[in-house]
Amino acid sequence: MRTATTDDVADLLAGRERVLCALAAEPASKRTLEDRLSVSRSTVDRAIRDLQSHSLVVYEDRQYHLTAAGRYGLTVHEEAGERLSSLAAASDVLASVDRDAPLDADFVAGAEVVRASPPTPDAVVSRLLDSVARTDHVDGVAPVALMGHLDAFYDEATADGGSVRLLVEHGLLDSLVTANGDPLRRGIEDPAVSLERATVPFDVGLWLADDREAGVVVYTETGVKAVLVNDDPAAVEWARETFERVAETATPFERNGR
Repeated sequence: MRTATTDDVADLLAGRERVLCALAAEPASKRTLEDRLSVSRSTVDRAIRDLQSHSLVVYEDRQYHLTAAGRYGLTVHEEAGERLSSLAAASDVLASVDRDAPLDADFVAGAEVVRASPPTPDAVVSRLLDSVARTDHVDGVAPVALMGHLDAFYDEATADGGSVRLLVEHGLLDSLVTANGDPLRRGIEDPAVSLERATVPFDVGLWLADDREAGVVVYTETGVKAVLVNDDPAAVEWARETFERVAETATPFERNGR
């Protein structure tokens, strides 16, 4: 007997999803499945035969039941469908990200995608500001500066005693202090803000708001293209691990500008 391959099982789960879902809701006879799904008896016969051959369905007490493998297989199939839907929803945004960027499937899956759109392309940043406004502490990684939004970022992140730790790409701080004056100097001089130089090995921004929500900023040459936000614990855990890896390379930025 040939051992089923991953492709075999994936095809079966996709092809027999309706029957699996019906049996997950309630065990049923073939006649009940015909009526519930509005399909022919031959269709039900083939589906049950296929599912039994892979031990996903068992016949007991004159009804068909999902086995433990059947329930697990349906869960995996549904989760895969959700992840593919998330990828489809974000594919145009992710196309702008460097191919080596360490974006994690747990983060992309289910992420809220907010795109910049004319006539106010910078309005997308308001989602980031909304996130940091509800926090006691923000951790962030910045390969690129959010010029034009620094004052708003400081205001929201440090309101009501909040604090910020921001890891900035080596050399970027020096050039920004020289070129942009007061907004960046305010961050350097504010004791609630910790700015550190770091090696940032990717081209997206990253933030964590009190470890309850994580976000990614996708840039273009002219500004912010989109932000992705996710508060799922697995997504936040990935963001925390990513931040801590960058933090291992960080050194403090002297507040006298050196």
